[in-house]
Amino acid sequence: MKNMFCGTILIAGKTNVGKSTLFNKLIGNKISIISNRKNTTKKYILGVDNDINYQSIFIDTPGFNKKKYKKNKLKIFNKNFYIDIIILVIDRTIWKKEDETILKNLNKNKKPIMLVINKIDKIKKKEILLPFLQNIYNSNKFFKLIPISAKKKYNILEIKNIIKKKLPIRNHIFKKNFFTYNTKKFFISEIVRETFMHYLQQEVPYKLKIKIEIIKKILNKELYIKILIIVKNNRHKKIVIGKNGSMIKKCNIRSRIEIEKILKKKIHLYINVLYKKN
Repeated sequence: MKNMFCGTILIAGKTNVGKSTLFNKLIGNKISIISNRKNTTKKYILGVDNDINYQSIFIDTPGFNKKKYKKNKLKIFNKNFYIDIIILVIDRTIWKKEDETILKNLNKNKKPIMLVINKIDKIKKKEILLPFLQNIYNSNKFFKLIPISAKKKYNILEIKNIIKKKLPIRNHIFKKNFFTYNTKKFFISEIVRETFMHYLQQEVPYKLKIKIEIIKKILNKELYIKILIIVKNNRHKKIVIGKNGSMIKKCNIRSRIEIEKILKKKIHLYINVLYKKN
């Protein structure tokens, strides 16, 4: 009987370095939402990649928050998870004090750390990459350095192969067809939140609450979904709805298409907006 390999890999880093994009590519499913706005990921999200005898359990984390760090409330990961490997993601060759702080906290776990240099496709002067990698390599802080472009899937397979070699011999925790704990409601609300963040950009704060009021099957297993978006400012309500309902209509169409892709079902989506001060 062949050995079974299984382990948990934590993905950490500052906000907006591409952790969620990397997470989704490693899983092969869109689980964590993506946005060019900071602090898009709000919770720890679990996703599983199964490959014959190997099971890699990835955890996407919220980005490092400088304000919380100043208040001594920095939490890099949830202690409920037993971590085997850590991936620290940085944006190109940008290494700042926040990265050093995250690394310092991660080192307390005494687990092997891989440094992933993301968005290398955006580096205009490619000649600066090699000296940066050499300098980091000489620091002996990481067991592996991998330059990648998560968005373009460059070196994603390489990361997966490196992780496989590091996984401990252990029975698989999840079944082969399992890929996340997240519920249908979670997926739907996150897709809608991602869509509105994409179109609204900086116009509306992050505290856009998505409440799923109804999910029910109709006709030939099609889904009827009714969603309520709650905002804390009446001006924001007008922005979310848009002139003559243009914004909410645009977001509804895009959200419905994305939900249908994931659930592989025909969706009837209805979105309303509510201003609620408290």
